[in-house]
Amino acid sequence: KIRAPVAPLKRSIPVGGEVEKAELDLIDSELLVRQPGRYFEAGTEIRLAASIASPLHSHRLSLKALALAGEPNQSLAHRSPCFERVVLMFQYGDVDIMLPLRSAIEEINMSMLPNAESLRSYQLTEEEAVEANSGALDILTGFQVLDDEFRIVVIEGLGDGAVKRFIDALPSFKNSEQRRFLRNSEVRYTERLYTRFDVDLKVIRLRDPLRFIVQRPEIYDSFKVDVACQRALVLLAGLRSAHRSRELARTQGFPTSDMLTRLESMYGESVSVQDLDGVDRSRMRQRRGTRARIEAEQRATDVSKLQDVQRRTGRTASAKRLPTLSIGNGHGPARHKGPTNSNNPEYEQMLAEREEPDFLKEHRDARRAIRKAHRERMRLRSEADQDLIERFGATNGQVFTYSGQKLNFVQRQQEELRRRLSKHHHVTYTYSRDFQSLGFPLVDEGAVVQEEARRNREKFMTAEGFVYPAKHSAMEDRMPNNPIGEARADELRMPWEDPGRKLLLSNNRREEGVKDMDCIPNNELTVFGGYHADGSRNPNFFQSVHIGGDGVELERRQAEKRAQEEWRAKVVVENVQFRPHQGVRSEKPSQLDKIQDILVAQPRKRALRLVRNAHLPSGKHVPLRRAPVSIFTASDS
Repeated sequence: KIRAPVAPLKRSIPVGGEVEKAELDLIDSELLVRQPGRYFEAGTEIRLAASIASPLHSHRLSLKALALAGEPNQSLAHRSPCFERVVLMFQYGDVDIMLPLRSAIEEINMSMLPNAESLRSYQLTEEEAVEANSGALDILTGFQVLDDEFRIVVIEGLGDGAVKRFIDALPSFKNSEQRRFLRNSEVRYTERLYTRFDVDLKVIRLRDPLRFIVQRPEIYDSFKVDVACQRALVLLAGLRSAHRSRELARTQGFPTSDMLTRLESMYGESVSVQDLDGVDRSRMRQRRGTRARIEAEQRATDVSKLQDVQRRTGRTASAKRLPTLSIGNGHGPARHKGPTNSNNPEYEQMLAEREEPDFLKEHRDARRAIRKAHRERMRLRSEADQDLIERFGATNGQVFTYSGQKLNFVQRQQEELRRRLSKHHHVTYTYSRDFQSLGFPLVDEGAVVQEEARRNREKFMTAEGFVYPAKHSAMEDRMPNNPIGEARADELRMPWEDPGRKLLLSNNRREEGVKDMDCIPNNELTVFGGYHADGSRNPNFFQSVHIGGDGVELERRQAEKRAQEEWRAKVVVENVQFRPHQGVRSEKPSQLDKIQDILVAQPRKRALRLVRNAHLPSGKHVPLRRAPVSIFTASDS
């Protein structure tokens, strides 16, 4: 633990870079509100407590192993080291190492345990476990941790016995990043660590690669990951990067069985057959040509193992108890039972005597029959149609099937049917027995409606009836309301001459005896006005139009009105607006006339005059005028 008091210090932020000097210079008023608290006077302290996630050294004393060995009072330090540990690291799919390794372990352990049927299902008894821990039973124990990339195999046993034979059975190779073999005959141990896993390798399959798991921060949190599991991961990472056996012995770099059990429960997953044997059976099925060779080699090995066991133990062992190398092939493992009887003479005779029906011929015959019946049906339909056309007297054999045409063939058939049914009195024909509305009409409803409409039109005061707005002809639209006479028309046909041009030409002619304007000044007072004949000043002469009163403005408006009336009198058309987009109006009424009032001129009828100048009882004037143009667009109007 570290403890230190909290005391104010001088600012130590260097000026430069991102920190400007102007940002650190504070005025006195700013310093007043930035005074540090009185932490030192109050006795404030900072305490720092640190602890390691795992111990630096681990002393493992297997008291249980000592008890099983019958040496409860003997220390392991006084026992002579006789066990060796071998570490192998290679790629997951390296079959060249995995297959000899499995074969060597099975051969050595099965030779020491002749009563074992299989190493994977065999469990050591209490006496056998005591013998293995004391070195009396020369077997191999260990574990295998694997992921999708690498396998880490640790095997322990007697250095001068099983371990030596195991190393002789393995192929020799050079250490590299893909393959690594660590073993030093001078490094011995006084105890076994993996007797708990029995005689077969303990296989632990990791869900993720080991190099990814050891990089997770969660493994150092004791609330999430058990300390034994975290220690196992650290030791396995050390095994993966180790290059010397003496270094592993000095740092005690082998995980215990408890650590591996905790690791399997937290990061392990299910183990496949390829994880156990190192062989992908799906690939071995493709090697069909090597089946005979593999079986011959296996049988020769079994015989030699049987002879060796009988020579060492002096007991007779059956061949089924010998270790076998299970290798997948095209038809599975070696057969240990009789062949399957797959012969059926009766069925083969039935297949030979059976006559297969010709379904294609049956289909062709059925297709020809259907085609012949279709041609006959179409011929009868054509003859019936031709007879019906001749009976109705269709023009040039033409048939009109659309209902909107005058010569509709369906309507003509219905007319013929009505003519025939009308001869039957006191009889009703219907399309349904339950509904009277589906009765067949004996008259043409459309013709009745048209006849009634024609009779109604004959009663109109006008042939076309009441239509508003009334349509006008193009000639009526061109005629003005006030036609001109023939004299005025002749005058308008003459070429037009500008009267101003005549006045200009007449002013340019000088009369004889009239003097032209000269530049000699004249001092007479009456020349430019403003004076009377007697020489007195006229006070009303020099007055502006802006201060002349309402008389000047009235004269201006009257002059404009006279000019407009003169121009209007010269116009020969009714409408002075020019609309080139309308063109010639058709015989039908224009839709634009809907916005015009139905009453064009001033009303003469007393009722219309009253409506046009109506007053409410309050005296408010509410004249009735035509509806606005927006009435045709508003939906609620």
